[in-house]
Formats: sequence, C-alpha cells, structure tokens
Amino acid sequence: MIESNLLFVYGILKKGHCLSLDENEGAVFESIGYIRNAELYHIGGGVGLRLNIPGATAFGEIYQISDELWDWLDRIENNGITYTRKVVDVPTPNGSLKAWVYEHTYPEFEYTDPIEGGWYEVNEGY
Repeated sequence: MIESNLLFVYGILKKGHCLSLDENEGAVFESIGYIRNAELYHIGGGVGLRLNIPGATAFGEIYQISDELWDWLDRIENNGITYTRKVVDVPTPNGSLKAWVYEHTYPEFEYTDPIEGGWYEVNEGY
C-alpha cells in the first residue's frame, strides 16, 4: 500500500464530466498524465480501464484526494468487484508519480470496444 492520496482518473471523474472531481470538495487537480500498457474501453454508458495491455496508453488527470473522499470513491466504483483500486506509475509533464487508479475488473466482462487514442470524451455518444 502506498501513502499517496493521488488518484488517476480517466472517465466520468475528469473535468467536464458528470462526476467531475474538479468540482468535488476534497479533490485538487494536480496534473495530466498517462499510464503505459493500459487501455480504455466503453463499458455500457461509461468507461473502464484495463492494465497490462501491451502497446496501449490511457490518458487522464491526477487529483490529490482528501481522506474523506476515498470512502465515497470506493462505493461509487464498487471497489473490489466492478473496479479495483490499484497503484500505478503515472508519467506527467513534470516527472512520474505513483497514484491509485480504478481498474475495471467485473467478472467475465468482455472488453470488445476500446476507446481510440486512449482519451475518453463526454461527446462520444455513450
């Protein structure tokens, strides 16, 4: 376990999305960043990230998260079932950071709809 309160977000928690952390008390935007060997997928009406996908890159934002916000995040992500919180290296314009990320881990889900370019946008029609 890391002592960091940094979280890498790639979907509806990004700026401009319905659950933007940028507008949530207890979260402070730190930087943009990316995860190597990670891919974003359309998951129903949202987005999920999978790690250990050679050659793929997922882009997103990094936030400093208050201790009080972690319980809410774990609940909305259904931590341990739908998504699982894991530690990753996130390169940024100012160097690499260790941060948490929620990987989509729903049992027996088929990842057939990757997001081109590794950046999720609101207006993708999902």
